[in-house]
Amino acid sequence: MAATPDGGGYWLAEANGTVFNFGDALALAQLSPVKAASPVVGLTVTPDGTGAWIAEQNGTVLTLAPRPPTVRYRACAPPHWSPRSPQY
Repeated sequence: MAATPDGGGYWLAEANGTVFNFGDALALAQLSPVKAASPVVGLTVTPDGTGAWIAEQNGTVLTLAPRPPTVRYRACAPPHWSPRSPQY
């Protein structure tokens, strides 16, 4: 477990490498579907809270970066569009 720099949230790592975020902690990229080769025994976060390192029992250290934001698209009409407007 590691706290955010401002103390308003934290990250929690499971033994399989999955990292959960709580409070104002940024969502970090998960190791899934690539599982940790050895049980996770430690988690520390970068000073700015935008990345983390996970330590495995076998001594391997994995690096996590922020998860890319989810982009959602929706259909919308062009500005000033109306059903009677000429086609673009």
